[in-house]
Amino acid sequence: MRGKLPVLVLVLILVGGGFIAWTEIESKKSALTELETLNATLTKEVEALKSQASAAEASKAEAAALLQQLQQANCKGIWSAEKGCEDPPVVFSTPVGDETFCFGKTVDVKWDASLVNSESVDIMLATSSNSAKLATLKNEGLYRWKLETPHKTVGGGESFTIAAGLYKMRIQSPAGNLLGKDTELFTIKACNAKTEKAAPAKKAKAP
Repeated sequence: MRGKLPVLVLVLILVGGGFIAWTEIESKKSALTELETLNATLTKEVEALKSQASAAEASKAEAAALLQQLQQANCKGIWSAEKGCEDPPVVFSTPVGDETFCFGKTVDVKWDASLVNSESVDIMLATSSNSAKLATLKNEGLYRWKLETPHKTVGGGESFTIAAGLYKMRIQSPAGNLLGKDTELFTIKACNAKTEKAAPAKKAKAP
């Protein structure tokens, strides 16, 4: 019996050690499974956050584009995507305003072509509430305007009537973008032509 006791003790020790080792392995496997589950959950949350961030950036870009469109639509000056809305430069040297132009005369409309950012321009006759195109031409700084009514647009075949009154000159691109500041108001009217005095009638000789 005494000889069997150490063997039994040894078996118990081995069995106990194996049980402890197995328990530790199972515990580590359980912990590893929990970590894998947590990692999967965190990965999903990260992807969801990335998706939300991407949607937020898209929404931000859309809002910025809409704001730019509104600013451009409300711009009363020169618009560019780089600088936004700016006051239009003074480009006209003739007319400048306060002049009086007569129907039937030719008016030289002049502007500084170096200040106008367009290869071709529309020269417009404008009132406080309306405008009409006089001509489309190259940006060379000069338009010889024959002031007639009705006026026929050069090259377009369109015509409109110019009445006597107050007007200003406007310059814009063929796409309708303002290229410079309008002139001050000037007057268009029918001017009286100078007439020569009639020669006195000769008296008839008495018979």
